[in-house]
Amino acid sequence: MPDQLSDRQVLLAILLTLLIVFGLIFGLRHSVEQNRAPLLWRDSPAAPAPTLQI
Repeated sequence: MPDQLSDRQVLLAILLTLLIVFGLIFGLRHSVEQNRAPLLWRDSPAAPAPTLQI
């Protein structure tokens, strides 16, 4: 049976894993926002268009 890890080693491994995950999340979030196309809003007409009467 392999040697067991101490509690300190397990906690450090968990902490290191969390730091890597959060680092990837916040690091990639910035690059994804730059690649996204800006939203272009269409202006609504100021006055309603007149209707045609026959």
